Amino acid sequence: MTQNRKKFVRAEEGDSNSVIYYDEDGNKLIRYWKRYDDEPKDKVSTRSWRNNNPGNLKIGPFARENGAIGQAGLAPNSKRRFAVFPDYETGRRAQAKRLKEGDMYIDLTLEEFPRKYTGVKPGDPDTEEVINYRKDIRLLTKFDMKRTIRSLNNSECLSRRG
Repeated sequence: MTQNRKKFVRAEEGDSNSVIYYDEDGNKLIRYWKRYDDEPKDKVSTRSWRNNNPGNLKIGPFARENGAIGQAGLAPNSKRRFAVFPDYETGRRAQAKRLKEGDMYIDLTLEEFPRKYTGVKPGDPDTEEVINYRKDIRLLTKFDMKRTIRSLNNSECLSRRG
């Protein structure tokens, strides 16, 4: 966020998968999924970018307590929507906190983590989402995939590269 821009205080789902952000003066910023009808799929924005939510956290008490200002987009295989954060850094901090808090993910290796995070049931084969998630973790962080979430320090949880 630039110094001249006011802080976003509320967000909601807009038309055609867009997300509308409102600042404290009521000014709007719209993040579009596709700017043009004929825009190729590889040029459209992701839900996590539109929501400032790199962890694709769902809306609920945890997300609200960690800065969520709204909700947009229905999570797959769920009736819950994704949280929208006022800026990318707030969303990243919430994701890092979710990973390290409690026992849900803390003792999983980076190899195991994507299955649980995406909701793949034990015994079911890896989904394409899990395979791509692992590939992204390897590529973006360069971490040893046998490391546990617990072994990551706070800056490693927040950074994209190791």
